[in-house]
Amino acid sequence: MAIRGPRIRAGVRSDVPVNGVDLFATILELAKLKVPKAVPDRNGAMVRPDARSLTPVLFRGAKQLRDPWRDYQLAETMNPVKQNMLHVAARNTRYKVICANDTQAASCEFFDLVEDPLEEYPLARPASCDAYQQGKLKITAPEWSYCRLQAWRLHPVAAGPLRQRLRLARRLPRQRPRHAEDGDLIGEQASRAGHKVAAPNPAATSVLNPYSVDGDCLTP
Repeated sequence: MAIRGPRIRAGVRSDVPVNGVDLFATILELAKLKVPKAVPDRNGAMVRPDARSLTPVLFRGAKQLRDPWRDYQLAETMNPVKQNMLHVAARNTRYKVICANDTQAASCEFFDLVEDPLEEYPLARPASCDAYQQGKLKITAPEWSYCRLQAWRLHPVAAGPLRQRLRLARRLPRQRPRHAEDGDLIGEQASRAGHKVAAPNPAATSVLNPYSVDGDCLTP
């Protein structure tokens, strides 16, 4: 994510994980408007917004916006090169659980994004999450993050619509690969698809590290 604007220092990079939904709170704060405490979801029910203003990162050099372990974000992308295979993922600051085509545990892989940022070497999944549920794991243990992140698969709010999109994806015709010049593939998603990504002008922008181009945040 690249941001340009008044008082935003040029050429600054940040590794703070952010999400597209954060623009909602950021724009409101920059406009000196209050961020609402509740917003309607797709069914009209009022829920707490997941957006976090990026102004602490942009103007004060903040190193974190969310709890690095307990908070996580969801992302999804469809790969037209692989018969519209749908990938969905949940990640915190260090670890990611990513699933392909369904949300069964056997279809999911677990990665350490610090030691393996290209996601080439999946970590072993714990055989059971009993220790996590009993509070016997340290929060920094990989097993803790796996059990925390994989729980979204069973959450009706997240998994319900996801299963609907998975069914839809299987019925869609194959699409041509989209290229970076189409303007909607940036960062990790574009590099995964093998596309070239135009680098932002360092003299005019500040660059943040997005979790995903399109995703949802879960902040229990």
